[in-house]
Amino acid sequence: MMMMVKALNTQLLITDPTVWLMQRYYWLNIRRAGSEDCNPTANGFYYTGHTSVTENGRQCQAWTSQTPHSNLYTDDSDFPDESIADASNYCRNPANDWSRLWCYTTDPDVTWEKCIVPLCGKSLRRSC
Repeated sequence: MMMMVKALNTQLLITDPTVWLMQRYYWLNIRRAGSEDCNPTANGFYYTGHTSVTENGRQCQAWTSQTPHSNLYTDDSDFPDESIADASNYCRNPANDWSRLWCYTTDPDVTWEKCIVPLCGKSLRRSC
């Protein structure tokens, strides 16, 4: 099935009903079929998936929490979920301030770490 997208000023017209538009940010969240958790953009700002573990296996701290680390991102508009509560403890790039997904960790000795979430349509490959 072919998808057609046209940009008119700040609006997008989508002729494929399986693709959805987040009106506030005017972006398309296109994911491969199935339950894969993938990142729609390289910098991760529009990622709304549920990965909550860092690249080193540390649990992410909830964005609503101020412990064990102070969180500078407290405004709902900082998150693609449009709600800090909905962002839960998932990897995010709030306010689009970083070049990739990350989170504060629950480890008192490690403030934050990067998260690994493959780009949509790409597989995650690690070298041995």
